[in-house]
Amino acid sequence: MARRICAEAGFSQAKLAKVFGVSKSTVSKWKSEHGDFARAVTEGVDVFNCTKVEKSLLKRALGLRVTEKVFGRLDAGETESGEKIVSDELHLLKKVQRAYPPDTRACNLFLSRRDPERWPDKQQLEMTGSLNVTNKAAALSEFLDEIDGTTKGIEHGAQVEGQDVEAE
Repeated sequence: MARRICAEAGFSQAKLAKVFGVSKSTVSKWKSEHGDFARAVTEGVDVFNCTKVEKSLLKRALGLRVTEKVFGRLDAGETESGEKIVSDELHLLKKVQRAYPPDTRACNLFLSRRDPERWPDKQQLEMTGSLNVTNKAAALSEFLDEIDGTTKGIEHGAQVEGQDVEAE
């Protein structure tokens, strides 16, 4: 019963205590003494919270329109010197319609969690074929030997095509 109440209404310990006709401390005591009761309350609250978040995420993914009410203080008149008198009470000044467009990130998150096979969160890339690393390594080794052979003489001030070359 505690799980169902918490899952459907998101009741706090104080509200749960009222439903069972006991004090809040009694509900705390039940939770500490009875693991099944504590788990039921926790699971129920989790279900309620997740349901609220799912509904909010779905609204954000689909886009929504809301009516916001704007409140303010009204002028209550003027004094003899021309100063405005403002009432202390808040009054509804106007209603404003706001549209929030669908959010693609919210769509992606919602779909990837609801149907991960159709909407995977990650892309998988598969590469086929082979790479012959040994031939590349041998060619690189030969190339380096050639470079090393042509630069060894330069480092020691050798002659290249009849010219003196100074090592830097």
